[in-house]
Amino acid sequence: NPLPGGDTDDLEPGSNPGRNAKQAEAKGKREREKEIARAALREGAEEEFVAKKTGLSIDEVRKLK
Repeated sequence: NPLPGGDTDDLEPGSNPGRNAKQAEAKGKREREKEIARAALREGAEEEFVAKKTGLSIDEVRKLK
């Protein structure tokens, strides 16, 4: 079953378009959190504060430096 508009290029046989959309949304949210964390770190925010506000782990925040 093609998606509305006939786009099937990103679908694998037997895939679930709803699940794929949710995964893409979660990935996009995670990338946005990392962008916010990078900006906060550039402004001098503490690693612990950035982790708490973005939901990233301390290790993830440190890797962004």
